[in-house]
Order: sequence, then structure tokens, then C-alpha cells
Amino acid sequence: MATPHELSAINLKPYLHRCGYRRDLLRSDYPLGDDLSVALGAFAHLPTDARSACIAVLDAPANPEEVVASYRAFAAPVVFVCYQGTLQWWKQEADKPERIDTVPDDQL
Repeated sequence: MATPHELSAINLKPYLHRCGYRRDLLRSDYPLGDDLSVALGAFAHLPTDARSACIAVLDAPANPEEVVASYRAFAAPVVFVCYQGTLQWWKQEADKPERIDTVPDDQL
């Protein structure tokens, strides 16, 4: 069980693998433009690009909604955000992201 300081995007890789994402469909530090990278991306198939992006997992130091919105170009409809000892589940929308749920780290 993770404690708040241990909860980070990269630590969720084993969970996505257990959900059926093969190792070759999980990418760490996936580059997105010149100044962003997705901490952990899960893809439906190769090639691993916007056409096959399923899940983005991000670390948010502040305002998760702004962080999620800034990663819209990744094209994953589902975004998980590690924020202040919680895991937030977001749905990427055309105008602005919608938070679906928040789970404390001790319930993961």
C-alpha cells in the first residue's frame, strides 16, 4: 500500500499491466510536444501514438484540472492523476476535463 509521498504515476505501471496492458503498450515519459511528457501512457495497440492512446497517468503538483487539460493532445480519453495522496480519475472532454472520482491512496 502506498503512502502519499510514494503515490506517483510511474508506481501505477504494475496495475495497468495487471489490467491487461502488455509491457510494449505501456510507455514511461512519453514525449508530448517540446515541453511536456506523459509520465505513463497506456495504448491499445502499436504504434503507440494518439490513435491508440487509452490512458494517461500524470503527477499533478497543483490544480489537476489544468494539468489534465494541458495533456489533451495525448488523446487518451481517460486520465489518472496522482495528486496530494489521492488518485483522481478524469475524463478528457473537448471543452474541459471532467473529474469522475477521487480515491485515497490507502484504498488503491
